[in-house]
Amino acid sequence: MTGHCMLIDRATARDLPAILTLEQTGFLPPSRWIDKSWLPELTGSHHFTPAARDDEGVVRGVAAFQLIAEVADLNRVVVDPGHRGRGMGRALLEAGLEWAAANGAERMLLEVEWANEPALALYRGMGFVEITFRTNYYGAGRDALVMQRDLNKLGESTR
Repeated sequence: MTGHCMLIDRATARDLPAILTLEQTGFLPPSRWIDKSWLPELTGSHHFTPAARDDEGVVRGVAAFQLIAEVADLNRVVVDPGHRGRGMGRALLEAGLEWAAANGAERMLLEVEWANEPALALYRGMGFVEITFRTNYYGAGRDALVMQRDLNKLGESTR
């Protein structure tokens, strides 16, 4: 990310307005999350919500992870369209993978819309593999691929 500073830290409830703004630019209805969707991600135990901030502290990307027993779920990743292609999504995902492994997760799961090529490229490049699909998961005709990554060998395929 030459010429761009980026800080990854933990998002808090104070970041909710900025996160909801990202939702407006990152997702189409009915896939957008609202405050009631994000608040548990920001305040709940067993949750990790890293934020990517620019050099002025503005939230330009955010992800939401949850740990349930030995499985970590990637619930959400959204990056400001004007800041995509700079490694923010990858940095957020790496932070979540490290958090999950450090907290005892053996694998991470995620759902992604089957036609979301940039996200699929990121996830495949980070070692995720497709394990199944969910019909109409994001609405009529918008299927999801379910992907998984083993965390026992974290670090081998993240770089």
